[in-house]
Amino acid sequence: MQAKLKVLDLRVLAQNFYQEVCELAEEKLKKHDPPRLDVILNKSIHHYTIRYERLKAMQISMQAIIGGKEDIAEDPDTHASINLLRDNLDTSMACLDPKKEVHELERLEG
Repeated sequence: MQAKLKVLDLRVLAQNFYQEVCELAEEKLKKHDPPRLDVILNKSIHHYTIRYERLKAMQISMQAIIGGKEDIAEDPDTHASINLLRDNLDTSMACLDPKKEVHELERLEG
């Protein structure tokens, strides 16, 4: 029981950290800056590891890909970060429950 509480505490701390770092990155960095994209990738992975937050993780990745893809040709580091986000998204989508999560993801994509 004690171990489960520690894991939950760490997840809350991580969530707060990612929220703070993403706000700072949004304020200080352009959408296509690799450090910002890399923080978003890590935030997406964090959400994917939490039960019932897989769709949120994929939505985070999709938004970052859309925001950064305009500048992909100009900067090889941006290109690499976008590719990592795409790979992460593809892997996540391959693990979706076809009956429940695929429909929900399609709804989120609009």
